[in-house]
Amino acid sequence: MVSSRATGTYMFGDVLQLSSLDDPPAGVQAFSTIAQAQKYMKGKEFTNLRRMITSLKVTQ
Repeated sequence: MVSSRATGTYMFGDVLQLSSLDDPPAGVQAFSTIAQAQKYMKGKEFTNLRRMITSLKVTQ
C-alpha cells in the first residue's frame, strides 16, 4: 500500500495482508519471528516485488 497527501492511497492487491491471528487467512504472508521476516526481506522474491512496485509511476 502506498499513501500520500497528493495522490491518496493505492493498494497493489485485493486485501490488506496484515493479521495478528495465529492462523492467518490463506494468502497472507506470515512469519513466526522478526528474524524470519527480516530474512524474507533480504531474499530475491521480496527484492523483485519491491523493485516492481517502486518502479510504478502514478500519473493523473
